[in-house]
Amino acid sequence: MSDDLFVYFDGVEALGQFNGSIQLELVANVLDGSDDGGVKVRRVTTAHLRCSATAAADLAQAISKALEMLKNPDKNVVAAGKMN
Repeated sequence: MSDDLFVYFDGVEALGQFNGSIQLELVANVLDGSDDGGVKVRRVTTAHLRCSATAAADLAQAISKALEMLKNPDKNVVAAGKMN
């Protein structure tokens, strides 16, 4: 059994930089039932992502590559990165 953390998010609520690091606040939509039988959407923070500029560039590159993979979903491609 793995104790790895999974972070799911629907968007980035806020971002910034401080002393050469970047920070992103990741949020997810949560559906809550309302008294009238409807549904209310609530946004909750799922993670505070803080990293160096180098790590942010690596993450941006990995996301770009994953988005490219979506253009050819039939290939079932999996790629591994390298640690800095």
